[in-house]
Amino acid sequence: MNLKFRTAFLSDKGGRKTNEDYCESLSYNGFFCWVVADGLGGHSSGEIASKTAVRSIIESFRNNQSVETKTIRGYIESASDAISGLIKEEPEKADMMTTVVILISDTKKAVWGHVGDSRLYLFRDGRVLSQTKDHSLVQKLLDIGEINRQEMRSHPYRNRLLSAVGGERVVKFTLLDNPIELMKGDAFLLCTDGLWEYVSEIEMIADLARSLNPDDWLKQLQRRVVSRAKARHDNYTAIAITTD
Repeated sequence: MNLKFRTAFLSDKGGRKTNEDYCESLSYNGFFCWVVADGLGGHSSGEIASKTAVRSIIESFRNNQSVETKTIRGYIESASDAISGLIKEEPEKADMMTTVVILISDTKKAVWGHVGDSRLYLFRDGRVLSQTKDHSLVQKLLDIGEINRQEMRSHPYRNRLLSAVGGERVVKFTLLDNPIELMKGDAFLLCTDGLWEYVSEIEMIADLARSLNPDDWLKQLQRRVVSRAKARHDNYTAIAITTD
């Protein structure tokens, strides 16, 4: 069964002067690609890194569409090469890095991959069916039982990443092992930490249940962020996708 997608976007600078998050999507030859990124680095490098990575991935998708793990791997590697090329041209921006989360679908099945702590959630039948696992210090602390999942959201080390696209480190990424079959009523949320830090998974599910469409869902999530975030809080970005 070929499903239809409805998509909505949200990206806000929050309490910062600039928005270093970036997101895009593209439908091409019956395939769909959605990408969210959260840039890091001084001298506006984060803003450049996130936009460069997303646009590189979108262009890679335009040139090669398939719902396969190896395809996502190629997209991420191309994004890494693009940022490395910029750093060679401007060595003063050697700290340029970005998180990335990518979702690809052919309307029947989907595959995804990510680097860093930008997340993908798949909701089905009123629960979280799948959730990406952050490449971060607090995720490691959660894994060994030092903190619980809710404490991740306020831990003083929550911004310490163990992997990102760019910089001088080797990019370590996580890919879905095998494509997943989609069902009518599935919902995806791709988001940066500026959103998920303020909204629990239970609240994401509750807001989805009372939403009429993806745009309405994102508006409800944004209200939670705005009501809870402190001054100078981080940028926040999300793409919401539902299947019909």
